[in-house]
Amino acid sequence: MPIFVDRDKLSPRHIPERLPHREREIETALSFFRDLTEGAPCECTRVVQFVGPTGMGKTCSAYHVMRLLSQRMRGLGVELRPIYLNLKLEASSKSALYRCLAEKVDPVVASRSLSPSEQLREVVKYVRRRGLRLLLVIDEIDEFLKRSSDVDVVYDLTRMSEMCLGESSGVVGMIFIARDRGWARHLTRAERSTLGSLVVPFRLYTKGQVVDILTYRASEAFERGAVSDEVIEFVADVAVSYADSDIRYALDLLLYSGIVAENEGTDRVTLEHVRYVLSMTGNVVTYHDIAELDLDAKLVLLAIARALKVLGKQYVTLSEVRYSYKMVCEEYGVRRASPSELEEKIQELYERGMVDVRGVNRIGISSVPVSKLSELLDEIVGSIPISP
Repeated sequence: MPIFVDRDKLSPRHIPERLPHREREIETALSFFRDLTEGAPCECTRVVQFVGPTGMGKTCSAYHVMRLLSQRMRGLGVELRPIYLNLKLEASSKSALYRCLAEKVDPVVASRSLSPSEQLREVVKYVRRRGLRLLLVIDEIDEFLKRSSDVDVVYDLTRMSEMCLGESSGVVGMIFIARDRGWARHLTRAERSTLGSLVVPFRLYTKGQVVDILTYRASEAFERGAVSDEVIEFVADVAVSYADSDIRYALDLLLYSGIVAENEGTDRVTLEHVRYVLSMTGNVVTYHDIAELDLDAKLVLLAIARALKVLGKQYVTLSEVRYSYKMVCEEYGVRRASPSELEEKIQELYERGMVDVRGVNRIGISSVPVSKLSELLDEIVGSIPISP
């Protein structure tokens, strides 16, 4: 039974019609170009920076700025040509970057025989001759500067208007997209000056915002009722807790879970489908997983986490787990399970994908930092009324 309406809606390459919780950033960026949309002459280049971690909607927001600015200028009878350049994928050097830019303006302009500066000059000449207006979006600029010696590309691009002093170069705007807030430290003082300080920060999404975004994208990708609020909450919790609110990660997790459910022939994505995906891609132990355990299993999991934390090893032995479990039970005033019951709980945790077991001398946790897990378990166990 089909579970998807359009699985491509979950692709990081898909540009959705709406960007929940990025409306403010988009409007802020558009405000820097407001004079153009009000009919002012295009005499200088507006330079804007989008800065924030991976998966925060920077590229999608830039696409929306390109689309909206193009629409508003078209209403004034001015045609704006937006050009997107991903430096990580399309340009390994300054010459490759300028040639790629020329090809996107018009393939006729691109030439391998020209030097980088000559190629850029030809682009400006072509744009002016045709009366074009360009908005350049330059993605992964920080990654480019880290691996390339051509650090003067920012200076070249932001000073394109000076190739025709007193007249418009046709390049009305430029948006640089970077993950690292300090990316401009790679630049000289002169380059930082031309870059300016129009920065739009893209901060980490909160869990509630991640839930909203996933709910919207799921409504486009899945059949109605195929994904419950509980599943959305679970995926959002994992993304916020262990992937720094990376929406791309969250969308991949939801997509993969949907594919697993579809392959099973079910019409709904369940929590177990999500956990299965986590176990395949690097299982993450969350509050939801721990809440399903009985008290003895919680205490055993806490004992394993503490032993790993204290001993600083990848694996601990069964005897080390037994000693740690003894300490945990004494701390919380709980009757200890028998040795056989303890081993049964370890087996249960292994079957749930919460611990790794490689024989009696190799018991570990690879799915979550043991310090965080210990803190979470202490909080959960400490809130449970316990009878000796």
